[in-house]
Amino acid sequence: MDSISILTLNIDSHPLDRKTRIDGVVSLLTAHSPDIVFLQETMSQDNSSDASSYIANAANLTLASQSGIGTAILSKFPVLESFSSSIKGSISHPSATFAKVQVGKHVALTCSAHLSWGSGMEVERLHQAQEIDAVFASYGALEPFRKGGSGILGFFGGDLNSLPDSATLRWLQGLSVENNLSTHWTDSWVRGIGPGITSDPNNPLAARTALTGNLAIWPEAPLPSRRIDYILSRGYAYGRPGAPLKAEIIDSSPNGTFPSDHYALLATFAL
Repeated sequence: MDSISILTLNIDSHPLDRKTRIDGVVSLLTAHSPDIVFLQETMSQDNSSDASSYIANAANLTLASQSGIGTAILSKFPVLESFSSSIKGSISHPSATFAKVQVGKHVALTCSAHLSWGSGMEVERLHQAQEIDAVFASYGALEPFRKGGSGILGFFGGDLNSLPDSATLRWLQGLSVENNLSTHWTDSWVRGIGPGITSDPNNPLAARTALTGNLAIWPEAPLPSRRIDYILSRGYAYGRPGAPLKAEIIDSSPNGTFPSDHYALLATFAL
């Protein structure tokens, strides 16, 4: 069966040891050779550089789309269209960038997103997910291969900063209706094993990020491990192109030290 592999990784915008960590991201991509890559936090915290082009060139991938404020898509496939969407956020810098690519006989619209960070911001994240979903809806019906469908596959992923049972993920998976709106995306982790943790306080860089945000790592009250990074395919994707076949967390690096405060998620989908 033909398939497509997609990897998402928030590469950590912290300026400390950034060049070494970016080279670690390149080594990771070279080792796993995904077809499409969703990146977040490509801009350094001091806004001095964007790592997208460097990573793409070093990993022998095409920079398919770049928001200029932290999100990017890299691809092995021909790029048909690319653009970014301004998604609203009050205290952080949310971002979404899109690329339409030719995947064999199929066309796929893809999106790398970084939704709002912070406690009490779930309503923002939900609204941002709805904005992104509306872009996909403008390219065709939710079920691409039924009568009247566009035949365009949809893949959406990144650092969504939401837990699996959050309002955002429930809405995206068609489990709730919000503001008279509904949709359906299939979470690739239905083919994963275990909790799928991507933000883990046992990761030294995650601990560093927590300390930067004035969150201490107390043994008696440790920070929780969380699944906040996702790759989803549009519609009820089972039994057709876009169906998730496998999903796994990448939490080790060829260079020994994992280069980010998030672990990577790698998912494979049928074509």
